This record gives sequence, structure tokens and C-alpha cells, in this order.
Amino acid sequence: MAFITGFEPFGGRTDNASWEVAQHVASLLSSEGIALEALRLPVEFDAIAPFIARHRSGAVISVGEAASAKRARVETAGRLWQCGTDNSGRTFNRPLHLNLDPPNHTEQTLIAPELSTSSDIRPPDWVAGDEGLADAVRAPQECARLARVAGLDVSDDAGTYICNTTTALGYTHLRRFAFVHVPAQQPTDETLSAVTTFVRLLLSVKN
Repeated sequence: MAFITGFEPFGGRTDNASWEVAQHVASLLSSEGIALEALRLPVEFDAIAPFIARHRSGAVISVGEAASAKRARVETAGRLWQCGTDNSGRTFNRPLHLNLDPPNHTEQTLIAPELSTSSDIRPPDWVAGDEGLADAVRAPQECARLARVAGLDVSDDAGTYICNTTTALGYTHLRRFAFVHVPAQQPTDETLSAVTTFVRLLLSVKN
């Protein structure tokens, strides 16, 4: 069984385009006889590692939404940092550790909500620069090639929020994985078609 994941709403919104895309792709490909299940992930930093750990032997395509995305794109790099306020209400600004062990918050930076909001905090300058990208976890080259065939853009900037955490941990630990960012709006036919084609191609690749 392969899985395609989207995320729950966050930031006070009532929907998330990634979940709409994940459900559409799973429904369409399942009707073609491809074993693909849609799962909705919480927008919480500490929820991602346990999910990855449970699916290490399988195939996962994760979809997230990005306000900066004009078109759907495959992310090919995960930076080793976590920054932002997630749906647990906690604000983080800390290194991303690639092991899948439960986090030890006494060793990591948590920022009290009353002292900071997600709009106030920023990762260190080096994280967003070339140094941060140099240390990033990279996707296999085949992932970018299939993205272009499917009509998706290719990006090496997944940010530092939950999508980036999923990108870095997924490419590190999963047998077959890709992360797709879609625009934060009602999915267009172009987006749905391109993501569906990409997932179909990725799942058809022999190990």
C-alpha cells in the first residue's frame, strides 16, 4: 500500500488545499487499480517523525500548500531547521534532528507563545542562505526528472515549517518518497492533473 498525505487546516483557516489534492489523487488512482490511500497529517512538528517511522518500508507522497507557490512544485531539499507556531500552539525555532526518536524538549528551543508569535520569529540567517542549503537533505535525481515530465516545477526551498520537516525526514528515511507543494488556493485542474501524473509515474518506478 502506498500513501498520499495532505495536511489539516492551520493558521485559523478552515481548509487546506493539500488535503483536497491528496483525496482527489487517491480516489482517481485507486479507480485505476493502484493501491493508494489518502491520509491527513496534523500540522505539528512532533507528529511527523512518528508518521515517518511507521511507514519506513512503504511509499509516501506528501502534499503541502505554500502561499508562495504559483504552480505545483516538487521540493528536492529539506533544510535542517524547524521554525514557526504549529497547531499544538507551541512555537519552535530549533535545529531539525534527522533521527526518529521522540524529541527531548529540554535540549531544543521552544519559545513561549506569550513572548513571540510566528510572525516575530525568524531562523538564523545562515539557514535560509547557501550554508543551510548545503547541509540540506536531497531528493534522488529521479524525483526531479519525473516532476518535469509530469509538468511540475522543481524547487529546493521547502521553507522551515512543517512541510520542510516532512521533506527532510521523508527523503532521509523512506524507501520511496516525494514532497509536493501546491498553491494555497482551490486546486485547479492543471494542479490536479500534474500531481496525479507525477504520483502515477513515481509509483510505477521499479526499486
